[in-house]
Amino acid sequence: MNQSQRFTNGTVVKSGDKLDYTNASVTLTNVDITTHGDNAHAIAARQGTVSFNQGEIYTTGPDAAIAKIYNGGTVTLKNTSAVAHQGAGIVLEPSINGQEATVDILSGSSLRSANEILYNKNETSNVTITDSEVSSAADVFINNIKGHLTVDATDSKITGSANLSTDDNTHTYLSLSDNSTWDIKADSTVSKLTVDNSTVYISRTDGRDFEPTRLTITENYVGNNGVLHLRTELDDDNSATDKVVINGNTSGTTRVKVTNAGGSGAYTLNGIEIISVEGESNGEFIKDSRIFAGAYEYSLTRGNTEATNKNWYLTNFQATSGGETNSGGSSAPTVAPTPVLRPEAGSYVANLAAANTLFVMRLNDRAGETRYIEPVTEQERSSRLWLRQIGGHNAWRDSNGQLRTTSHRYVSQLGADLLTGGFTDSDSWRLGVMAGYARDYNSTHSSVSDYRSKGSVRGYSAGLYATWFADDISKKGAYIDAWAQYSWFKNSVKGDLAYESYSAKGATVSLEAGYGFALNKSFGLEAAKYTWIFQPQAQAIWMGVDHNAHTEANGSRIENDANNNIQTRLGFRTFIRTQEKNSGPHGDDFEPFVEMNWIHNSKDFAVSMNGVKVEQDGARNLGEIKLGVNGNLNPAASVWGNVGVQLGDNGYNDTAGMVGLKYKF
Repeated sequence: MNQSQRFTNGTVVKSGDKLDYTNASVTLTNVDITTHGDNAHAIAARQGTVSFNQGEIYTTGPDAAIAKIYNGGTVTLKNTSAVAHQGAGIVLEPSINGQEATVDILSGSSLRSANEILYNKNETSNVTITDSEVSSAADVFINNIKGHLTVDATDSKITGSANLSTDDNTHTYLSLSDNSTWDIKADSTVSKLTVDNSTVYISRTDGRDFEPTRLTITENYVGNNGVLHLRTELDDDNSATDKVVINGNTSGTTRVKVTNAGGSGAYTLNGIEIISVEGESNGEFIKDSRIFAGAYEYSLTRGNTEATNKNWYLTNFQATSGGETNSGGSSAPTVAPTPVLRPEAGSYVANLAAANTLFVMRLNDRAGETRYIEPVTEQERSSRLWLRQIGGHNAWRDSNGQLRTTSHRYVSQLGADLLTGGFTDSDSWRLGVMAGYARDYNSTHSSVSDYRSKGSVRGYSAGLYATWFADDISKKGAYIDAWAQYSWFKNSVKGDLAYESYSAKGATVSLEAGYGFALNKSFGLEAAKYTWIFQPQAQAIWMGVDHNAHTEANGSRIENDANNNIQTRLGFRTFIRTQEKNSGPHGDDFEPFVEMNWIHNSKDFAVSMNGVKVEQDGARNLGEIKLGVNGNLNPAASVWGNVGVQLGDNGYNDTAGMVGLKYKF
C-alpha cells in the first residue's frame, strides 16, 4: 500500500502476515485489527504515516507487535486500545538513510504488551505519550538496543523498566510532565531524566517482597517539583535500599518519599545513601513526608563530609557543635550519638504515666474531713459519702531533651464508707468502696524535627479502702491507710501518621502511715482554743497498670518498659484545729493546712519502640508543696479543696487543684 487511504468503521483480521503500509498515508477510524501468527504485526509503516483512531488492536502470534516502523515511518495511535499478546508494543527498526521514526500515543490510549513497550534499534526515534497508559507483562518499558530515543510523556501512566545498551552512541532521553507516573519495576538505566510535576516509583508497587531497585542516569537529571518514591529497610548505614545513581549533574527541586521496607529503626552514623551524584550536585532533594521506623525519625540530608556532600542520605542523628579548642577557636562540628526520636514516643510514655497515676490518692484527698457535732448525741463524727474532682496540668521532657510533652487531666472519684468501728474508746476504723472516671489529653512536640503528636487516655477504676486512726477526734497519734484499685483505659496516639488505639489495665495498691503531734507548747498557741498538728507521713504505691504490646499500622511494636514502678512519698502535713466545740452545730468551720513532700519513683515511665527505650525525665525525684483548707457547710456536709505543685529535674512540673464534698445521710 503506497498511497493515501482512509478506512472507517470496519474490522480487519489477518493470519500469518502483517498490515504493511509503504510510503502511504493511512487513517483508520473505528477500525478493529486482529492478527494471528508469527510476526503478524498489526501495523507496519515503511516511510509512511499511519493514524489509528478510536479502534482496538489485538495481536496473538509470536513476536507480533502492535506496530513496527521501518525507515522513518510515523504511527499515531489515538484513543486506541492495543494488546500484543506475545510480542512487543512498538518496534523501531533501523533506517537505511538515518530517517527519524515517530510514534504518538494520544488521548486516552492504552497499550499492553507481552514484551517491551518500546524496542528501539533506529538511529533517531521520537515517542510522545499523552494522556495514555502503557504497560508490559514483562515489566519492560524501554529496550534501547542502539540509537537516540527520546520519550516525552505528558499526563500519562508508564509501567516497566528502561534498558540501555552500553554502546556509546545509544541514548535514552525520558521526560515526564503534567502528573505523569513511571513505575520502573526493576533496575533501569536512562541517559537523561526530567521529572516535571510527575512521579517516579523506583520501588515496586505490586506488593511483592522487597528487592532493592536501582535507577541509573548516565548523564543529567532535572527535577521540577517531581517526586521520587523509594523503599528502604530503615535501620543503620548498611540498610538495603532503592537507589538513584546519577553520573552527570543535577538541577531543580525534587521531593523524595521513602517507605519503610520492614526496618526496625537503628542509629545511623553517616546515613543510608539513597542518591549519589558524580557531577555538579546543584539539585535539591527534599523529604516529601515523614520517614520513620520504630522510635527513630529519619531526615534526608547531604553527606556531612567533603567527599560525600554531593550525595543524599537518610540520617537519624542530631548533630551538635564541638567545644572550643586550646587555641581559643571552635572545633569542627561533630556528630553526637543522639538519635532523633518520633514525637509519638512522648505520647505513648504520657499515656502510660497517666494510666498509672490518674487515680492515685492519699488519705486526705478523699477524707478532707473536719469534725462536726451530732445534734442529738453531741458526739463528734466524720461524714461517710465523698466525692472529689481534680484538674491538673503536667509538663516534662524525655531523657534526650528532644521531646516536650504537656498534658491536661480531669478526674472524678466517688466513694462511701461501708463499715466503721473501733477497737477502743478512742480509735476508729472504716472500710469503704470507691469508683472513678478520668480523662487525660497530652501533646508532644519535637524540638529537632518540629513534628507533633497527641495522645489521650480515658478510663474507669473501682476499688476498696481501709483506714485506722489511733484518735479519730484529735488526729493526734498514728494512722494507717490502705487502698487498692483496678483500672481500665482506652488510649490513643495520633501524629501525622495513622491513628493508633489500644487498651491498658491493671491494679494500683497503696499503703500510707502517719503520726500527728501537737505543737501548741512549742509555739505558744492558746491550748484551750487551738491545736496545731504536725503530722509526718509516708506512703508507698505500687503501680501495675500496663498495656499489651501494641503494633502500629506501620509495624512498630510498642511495649511498656517501666513495669511495677513503686512511688514513695515522705513528708509532712501541718494544720490548725479548734480545740473547743463551737456553740453552733458546725464543729470546726475551717481547717487550713500545708503539705510538703519528697516523692520518689523507682522507675521512669518508659516505652520500648522496636526495642529502643524512650523515657520520661525529671520525675525520679520530686519536691511538692500543697496548700488547702477543709470546712463544714452544715452538720451533714463538708467541703475541702487544695492546690499543689510538684517540681522535678529538667523542667518537670505538675500542677493540680482539687475540690471535694462529703455528706452523711
